Amino acid sequence: MDTGLKEEIKRSKPLAKPQRKTIPFLDTSIENWKPKRARERRGFPQSNTTKGLKVVANRNLKGKYWELTYHLNNKQLSLSLGPFVPEVRGTEAITKEMLLLISVHKDIRRTHWLTDPKKTIEIRDQRLIDEAKHKEDKIQKEKALKNSLVLVNNVIEMQCIAGFPKAKVKDEFLSKYSIRTHVNNYIGSNERTKHLYYTEDSEGNGKINFKPGGPQSFPELFKKYPSGVGIKKSPTGEVSLYDTPTGRRPITEITNVVVDHYLRSKERSQGQQENILLSLQCFWTYACKMNVFGENVPNNPTSRRDNRIIIMKSRKSQYPGRAYNNKIFKKAQIPILIKALEKLSDKYPFYSEALNLGLVSGRRETEVLKLRWEHIKKDSEGNPIILMPGGITKVRGKEAIINITPSVQLILDRLKKHLEGPYKAYRFVPYLFPTTRINKVLLTERTYLHSDQTRIKNWDGCWRAVEKETGIKGSPKMFRKTKSTYDEEEFVKRFGKNKGQENAIIISDHEQKSTAEKHYWKISDEKRKELADISDKIFTFPRAVKG
Repeated sequence: MDTGLKEEIKRSKPLAKPQRKTIPFLDTSIENWKPKRARERRGFPQSNTTKGLKVVANRNLKGKYWELTYHLNNKQLSLSLGPFVPEVRGTEAITKEMLLLISVHKDIRRTHWLTDPKKTIEIRDQRLIDEAKHKEDKIQKEKALKNSLVLVNNVIEMQCIAGFPKAKVKDEFLSKYSIRTHVNNYIGSNERTKHLYYTEDSEGNGKINFKPGGPQSFPELFKKYPSGVGIKKSPTGEVSLYDTPTGRRPITEITNVVVDHYLRSKERSQGQQENILLSLQCFWTYACKMNVFGENVPNNPTSRRDNRIIIMKSRKSQYPGRAYNNKIFKKAQIPILIKALEKLSDKYPFYSEALNLGLVSGRRETEVLKLRWEHIKKDSEGNPIILMPGGITKVRGKEAIINITPSVQLILDRLKKHLEGPYKAYRFVPYLFPTTRINKVLLTERTYLHSDQTRIKNWDGCWRAVEKETGIKGSPKMFRKTKSTYDEEEFVKRFGKNKGQENAIIISDHEQKSTAEKHYWKISDEKRKELADISDKIFTFPRAVKG
């Protein structure tokens, strides 16, 4: 071949790709690297964890920091992974972080980014912010405790910041309903509460959240609305403890006389006084737990022991629902109620099924409305059941079972029919009883989908429709008593008194027989008439007829 042609071919060959400037992936190498320009990057020898990873030096910032370059949806993106600090945020720490990002966001072969690792970093950063905020709050709380005169309001603030932890169970919090009740008694009847809303996790732990556009923490809230500011009296003229002179007193001055005077400071019903006293007992327990009193803990001024606090009972209750406390539905009314609920299924989808399940299972409203499809399982014998986790039952931590009997299966079939029909969009909602007020736009967001914003909160509206349809007056809270009563009657007939009552307790899931006897086993009108007729026989005898 001609020499000139060879030279031409040689010149036409593509130039070799310039070698990437790299340094060893070691803390010492990164620390010893001296950049020549004001801003300069260096990569590392290729591996699963170092691909796309660089260290960036910036003279103006007088330091080095980690940076990840990656491709997602045909776009090159970069993400700052924080400062390089030898032995603290060095190669060992960044390797762990990269492994986490790869496992969460790359494909199985770990070759391509499927989702944006920026999301994980944002979650981590938020967690660090929350931890720093928690530490700051803890420091502030400790400073407050050092004050010789801790005010009632100081303890209220501390308990709100802590999120109302349980007194005897570690890492658990009160339910959202209990928290809301205490918050209303502590700091309610005020503009403060309009900035709050409450949620609950799958374990039943309540959480206080702050609405956008206002204070985003309790320190900010109390700064904006100190004691006496933002008062908005309730319809009954109620003012929160935080806004009263009692709240501004040192906690050491709180005695049973002060508590009694506070309860009687205005006209309150028996129920209101008991409600406020429960909040005061929660407050006192927390104060003792936080060692507010040091070694000199006084007697509990909120205790009813030794008649320290006496709440006068009223024979005429102001609460309408109290009229049904000791009542049950008649046996003849049960099929009428079930037929009405089936009839109202199209008008009140999911609500009527929830009421129906409450009626046939005897479970409480708050338990039924938190049921999920994942709770449907099989027992050791292969029988279908609904296994209620301890996080949603009344007795926290104790599981309960609803056996899927034919009447329960009919309800589940109606639910599936709704989801196959006009409510197909709700198929991915985890709850058995989704609310019909779901925001369909947000259904693609996992956080919203699994929140309690997608489930029914109460069934009152549907129950009013049932009362109107049937003419039967009552309350859904009678369901549990009704089922327990007729179960006990039927089981005693079949198995005798001792075994029958034992079986009734198994079905109703009561821990003690005395509880069922006192609060749940009522006498039905049919049973009462039968007993009255038997009793009357001793007074019935042949009488002479006057001629």
